Amino acid sequence: MFQKGNNINKGRKHTEEWKKKISDNMKRIRKERKDDWANGIIPWNKGKKMNEETRIKVSNSRKGKGIGNKNRKGKPSWNKGKRYLQITGEKHWWWKGGSSKKTEKGYFSFEYRNWRIKCLERDNWTCQFCGVKCHIGLGKTIYLAVHHIKSWKNYPEFRFDIDNGITLCEECHSLTDNYKGRNNGKNNLLK
Repeated sequence: MFQKGNNINKGRKHTEEWKKKISDNMKRIRKERKDDWANGIIPWNKGKKMNEETRIKVSNSRKGKGIGNKNRKGKPSWNKGKRYLQITGEKHWWWKGGSSKKTEKGYFSFEYRNWRIKCLERDNWTCQFCGVKCHIGLGKTIYLAVHHIKSWKNYPEFRFDIDNGITLCEECHSLTDNYKGRNNGKNNLLK
């Protein structure tokens, strides 16, 4: 009795006569199936005529769509650039009451840019920890950040106070206690 997994022909060699029989049989099968199997299955409606009304409906439904997915290549998806209104704003699970809008208005405002430039000019465009100076065009450009000594979040009244800003290079800025909201301004060494 045959069981799954048995290899009863394992190690057997076919004779040349048997190989020829198999080859001839496979050639015959391929030739018989050439029209329908080798070139794909024949659709049920091949050779049948559609009435004029159906032809117009099919034509109108296919206009501008192309043939299959190959015409979609390189085209954006249907929803690219569109907002998903079901989870926008207050409906989104990460919504925090629009707090980010206030921050963006502050950091990209005219007052912030003025405050930053005044602090940089006061400190002569030099990091106040390591003493590196910003030399644009003389090799490596150093990005200077103006750090809030009293944090932006906890002390809104000192946000644009020039005495609350200190010029630091990015490396020294990352070493401060409240860098990018770390510790929320607690235990600040610059106080």
